Amino acid sequence: MKKADFMAFVGKNVEITLFDGNVLKGQLSYCDELSERHGWRPPKYFYIAGFNVVFKFSHVAKVKEIKR
Repeated sequence: MKKADFMAFVGKNVEITLFDGNVLKGQLSYCDELSERHGWRPPKYFYIAGFNVVFKFSHVAKVKEIKR
């Protein structure tokens, strides 16, 4: 998957499997705007609402959209 394809999932409910096997379900968000406000999240990182996990695109093994 290309990063441009992955970016199409931002703002949608997804199920993401990270390279270490962790599975996260929720709304995918992009951290650039938050990193400027809070100063602790590096740009070009993503997160799932409700989880305290920030990850790079390169850490994603699999992604699929889910309906809620």
